[in-house]
Amino acid sequence: MNRDEHDGAGLRERKKAEKEAAIREAAAALFKERGFDATTTQAVAERAGIAKGTVFLYAPTKVDLVAMVFQDRIRRTSAQALGLQTEGGLIAELDAIFGRFFAMYAKDPELARIFVKELAFASDGARRAREEIDAAFVGALAERIEQHKQAGAVRADAPSMLAAVTVFGLYILALMGWLGGSLPSVDAARAHLRASLELLVRGLAEEGGSCKQQQERSSTKERSRSAKRGRSTSTRGASATAGTKRRGSS
Repeated sequence: MNRDEHDGAGLRERKKAEKEAAIREAAAALFKERGFDATTTQAVAERAGIAKGTVFLYAPTKVDLVAMVFQDRIRRTSAQALGLQTEGGLIAELDAIFGRFFAMYAKDPELARIFVKELAFASDGARRAREEIDAAFVGALAERIEQHKQAGAVRADAPSMLAAVTVFGLYILALMGWLGGSLPSVDAARAHLRASLELLVRGLAEEGGSCKQQQERSSTKERSRSAKRGRSTSTRGASATAGTKRRGSS
């Protein structure tokens, strides 16, 4: 590809991104003003200043428009949440990360309910985009858990990716519980998730304390056993020497 072709490709990508952003912002504004049912693709096109046919290229259905709005919010929230520096251990860190997501959904719970309920009926492209976002986020969680493993807060034999998938699953259950009505509020959902995380993280740590504490106790026990073996050997040696002296005296 020569320079002119490269510049042309870059310009096309920028224009594509600009159109997508215009559609997304128009859809978000109209959903907020009119609600999901009263918003039409034609209205989104007019608000974005783009032909209706162009909107269909980016979002074939109205559900895809909702997915476009929330997937952008999820990406931005993920970047913010994973950038947090939190003290207090793994549970506090996970609670802070997922707290950002709950806060994001709480800004527009009605549209959030449509998003999580209708995503299965979105286009293949929208579902793949969500899967890619989730996979990247779970991978980042696995890296965080691995860091805590290296610090001794998580068992060395605990698979970090499996732990991350489990953590993400607990979050989805809490989110669906709130949006589905089985949990009364976003605060209740967050409390439910934290309680679940506490159970999980206790299981990831060594029984009876952190991995470091367990290792220290094991080292102390080993030193104690070594000392006892040393004393036992010394005692046997002294007894043998005393016996030899007695036989010599006889």
